[in-house]
Amino acid sequence: MYQFLKFESPIPSCEIHSLSFEDGKWYYTYALNTPFELTNENDRELIIYEYISDLYLRLPDTVHPESVNLRIKTLDEYLEWLEKQRLADISYRMEWKKKHPNAKPNIVKLRNQNYDHDSLLDNGVHYIASMINNDGEFTEFAAI
Repeated sequence: MYQFLKFESPIPSCEIHSLSFEDGKWYYTYALNTPFELTNENDRELIIYEYISDLYLRLPDTVHPESVNLRIKTLDEYLEWLEKQRLADISYRMEWKKKHPNAKPNIVKLRNQNYDHDSLLDNGVHYIASMINNDGEFTEFAAI
C-alpha cells in the first residue's frame, strides 16, 4: 500500500509524488511504500528497506536476517529519518556547489497550482531540490 506524507520542505533525494499550492505556500507529498499504515500507535516493527530515500518499508521477516537495516515502529521515528535525509541532501549539495561554483541547477518553472504525479512527470519533474523564486504566478524550482 502507499501512504502519502506531506511536507513543507522538499526532500531532494526522494521522488516527489505530488505538489500542492495552498494559501500561497508549497507542500511536497511523497508516496511511502509500506505493508500497513504507519502511525504513532504501531506496535509492529518495520525496516527501512535499502536507502531512506527509496521510501520503502518492509516487515522484518521479509528481509535476510543478517542484513543491516534501520528499524522503526512509529511514524515519528520514520519522519526523523526523513528529516536526517533531507539535511544530509542539503549538506551534500552545498559541498558540491563549493567544488563546482560555475554549475547551474536545472530550473523547472511551474504555475502556482496543484500537481498530481502524472502532471509532474509531464513537466519533467521527478525530484525537487529547492524552491528558487516565486513571482506570485509561477515558481522556479531546482528540479530534475
